[in-house]
Amino acid sequence: MASKPVPTEEAKPSRARTPRQPALRGHFIPNSHLDREWTLEYQQTRRLTVEFLDALLDIFDQVPEYTFLLDSQTVPLEDYLQIRPENEARVRAVIEAGRMTIGPWYTAPDCNTITGESIVRNLLVGDRTARRYGRPMKTGYTPFGFGQVSQLPQIYAGFGIPVVFFYRGITNHEAPESEFVWESPDGTRLVASRFGTKARYNFFVDVWRPVAYGRTFTDRLLDWRRGGMPIKRVTEDREHDHYFIQQSEKKINRDVLEECFRKLLETERKHFTTPVIPLMQGMDTTRPDPMEAEIVRELQAFLQPGEEVFFSTLEEYANDLLRHLDPAKLRRLKGEMRNCGAPHPDVTGLEHIVSGRVRQKIAQHNAERMLTRLAEPFSALVWAFGEVPYPKTSLDLGWRYLLHCHPHDTVAGCGIDKLETDAMYRLDQVRCLSDIMLDDALAAMVTRIDTSHAKPDELVLTVFNPSPRPRTEVIDAYLDFSETTGIIEYEVVDANGRQADFTFVHRKRSEKTVRDNCDLTMALVGWMCKTQIVAENVPAMGWKTYIVRKCAPLGRKERIALSPTRMENEHLAVEFAADGTLTLTEKSSGRTWSGLHEFTDNGENGTGWEHRPTAIDSVFSSKGQKITISLEENTALSATIRVAFTLRVPSGRVHNDTYHYSRRGDAEADIAVESFFTLRKGARRLDVKTVIDNGAKNHRLRVLFPTGLAKATHSTAEQAFDVVQRVIDRGPEHSYSQAPNPQHPMLRFVDVSDGKAGLAILTQGLHEYEVTDDPSRTIAVTLLRAYEVTLCTVSWRWERRPDQELSQVPGKVVARYAIVPHDGNYEKGAVVEHAEDFQLPLVSTQSSANRRGGPWGLEGSLAQLAPASLALSAIKKAEDRETLVVRIHNPTTKKETAKLTFPSALAQARALNMNEDAPDDAPAVKRNGATLTFDVGPKKIITIEATFEKNTKLKAQTAGARKKPAASANGHATQSGNGRGKAKA
Repeated sequence: MASKPVPTEEAKPSRARTPRQPALRGHFIPNSHLDREWTLEYQQTRRLTVEFLDALLDIFDQVPEYTFLLDSQTVPLEDYLQIRPENEARVRAVIEAGRMTIGPWYTAPDCNTITGESIVRNLLVGDRTARRYGRPMKTGYTPFGFGQVSQLPQIYAGFGIPVVFFYRGITNHEAPESEFVWESPDGTRLVASRFGTKARYNFFVDVWRPVAYGRTFTDRLLDWRRGGMPIKRVTEDREHDHYFIQQSEKKINRDVLEECFRKLLETERKHFTTPVIPLMQGMDTTRPDPMEAEIVRELQAFLQPGEEVFFSTLEEYANDLLRHLDPAKLRRLKGEMRNCGAPHPDVTGLEHIVSGRVRQKIAQHNAERMLTRLAEPFSALVWAFGEVPYPKTSLDLGWRYLLHCHPHDTVAGCGIDKLETDAMYRLDQVRCLSDIMLDDALAAMVTRIDTSHAKPDELVLTVFNPSPRPRTEVIDAYLDFSETTGIIEYEVVDANGRQADFTFVHRKRSEKTVRDNCDLTMALVGWMCKTQIVAENVPAMGWKTYIVRKCAPLGRKERIALSPTRMENEHLAVEFAADGTLTLTEKSSGRTWSGLHEFTDNGENGTGWEHRPTAIDSVFSSKGQKITISLEENTALSATIRVAFTLRVPSGRVHNDTYHYSRRGDAEADIAVESFFTLRKGARRLDVKTVIDNGAKNHRLRVLFPTGLAKATHSTAEQAFDVVQRVIDRGPEHSYSQAPNPQHPMLRFVDVSDGKAGLAILTQGLHEYEVTDDPSRTIAVTLLRAYEVTLCTVSWRWERRPDQELSQVPGKVVARYAIVPHDGNYEKGAVVEHAEDFQLPLVSTQSSANRRGGPWGLEGSLAQLAPASLALSAIKKAEDRETLVVRIHNPTTKKETAKLTFPSALAQARALNMNEDAPDDAPAVKRNGATLTFDVGPKKIITIEATFEKNTKLKAQTAGARKKPAASANGHATQSGNGRGKAKA
């Protein structure tokens, strides 16, 4: 958990608390929280949304003063109008009149496991969707995230939003007064509020429910005798369905109205710094009621001089609050908001949502990567420089599928199983659409590359680089050789005829389908040969072309693995012990890390939000198990060693109601684990793929990496647009000082460094880690957390769903991660760049020669960003203009001067905000030919818009090497570093 925010001298309140004025400006804000799916599946929840909005539109007709806050989202309108298209005019009318506020979000995300770009697009799509119906609310409302990411103030500011409201991740321990200033790592400051004692429902629970229903907030047991006609089907398959009240009975009890209202004010005035107080009327999916207006009218009789209560919106409340506040007198807090309050044995920040439903988390990561860093940027660049139509409708559809997976309960996975299966379907649609768009973009690029010099029997291999800097790395290419070419021995040469460093791995008989949309499909019959190639200096956001051709037999080279338990390259040596752990040696420094990659498994008594071990727990380790170690692949460019074992562990849990303790179950089950460790030539990281076949329930499986960096004081992890530090040793004031060691969220990496050396773990879709506060400074990465679905549908009680099985993660899970030792901290060790390379491998295509020629050379770059420490977030076409938009951020702690270079001269360029508007205070952008130069401060996010000179476009496209590969007298190149090209059966 993040350390407790300590206000600086500047940030401490500069005045003593003074008695409140008797005046009140009570903003009565009807609202509701509309989960898109959670305890009910999407279509069932949409039914509630449709009934909800039907009732709301009728109230707008009946009560002229009525206003409503639609939970800061716009997607409910889309969901509603698919069912009620005839009501679109009514919806538009109330939004245009300012009576219903929508946005700024499209869906209501949790931001802990999604990229910064996904957060920006959620707001961007929310803004454009809201504009279709009226206007978006320009107030930051984030009541749904399970802790808030550090850059949210900068992101909100990028959409012209000056105030943010949230309550998860902040308590009155860190912020004794409701209002404070929240500062992003780049220095952006917004006024923030945590509301009062009961968040977004203070009036609902303290006034509305006692007055209308005669019940308190905690009165949650149904008295069957009260009637109301609760109905549900009672067939076997409907055991866990919810009842729905058909005849809700309520009336205003005027005898308790004033008392309840005064108690609410007495409580809330202790928290707010001004007389401007929100009276939030609403709860999860609660239907609006015209009787709310009656209560507001009744309250007028009880108001004292100077007090007002009136229908309002959250935006009107925020503006009123700003008029009454002096931000200079507010406490200032900085960075991520994941605070749990004062130290306590049971403190929690709901942080374990990041380890629930790990298959969904991995699929989310892969879909997001495919769309944001492959399909969209290549489509945008080939549109900008190849004059190819931009696939806007397909991209918009892909983004909507992705954003439909980001509502907080969905992306967190803390609901029923249908939530996961529906999300997996949507994520698969993102992948399918992204694959199509990427294929189209790469094909458009290949058809523009002049490879007319290649012979008819030669293969053209084009390698594409999705990073904004040149890269060199070993790639696996699965080449298809037609029998008609007669190629048995082959070599790979670059544009200058130099033989690439490559090696043949294996081959098999193959028959592939070839589609001609103007003719019948055909078959390519021959051999598929796995070939490994060192793709050297592939240009930034560009391509490099190789030719695969016949040659004489080539010799063999030394291989990476020296034995079934040892392998090494230029930078790393890896040796496996009999217990399955490994020792990693960094050759340049001589530093050694031992005991890496132990697995531990313990009991799970938690929920989708919280990990809690069983009270009587047992921990099982991979050490001591029967371990199998084998060499799976070994070439001059890559080696893979497999380590396998089976853990037999207790399955399920037992709760003793007499003595109130839990323990692991009596039954036992197997967890089969296979880990494949791959070390490639030139790599500074060890890649790991772990396949888990999980047969157990109610347990947590983690993999451990003892760093031995006893002097390290913080862990460092990637977050949206940021790299955050979290204290390791828990002092007396730390929220978790009396609780078990906390786990934290990460995106693509966690790093531990003592300033001289560091060890980073890169991941693909694994988002939870812990660093132990002992001298070992062990990094523990959660591989899966299997738990029973337990829902807080009724507060202070749990709706248990043993029929839900996917939360137990049955069957196979494939986890990918990597180990990176380095010098210094994460900046000096280039950990962000390593994470980029691991997440985004080079992409390759095979084709025959382009007989028609083309305007592009055999290698080229479409966009290059320097220095390498800057990170690319997006390359896209502007939403509303025919221009190219590039978004980058600086994850380091020092200012950088960015150079962004394109293949064509620039006509215009400017900095935008994240909503793609040009603000008056935009940073300066210098234009020189095809290069833009601009400053990027520490932790800053910059969005650039560019247009290009049309008369230089063709010239730029023809740039690049177009030399024909040379051949030696015996038919193949003679440079050193020959690969082994003989394709033996």
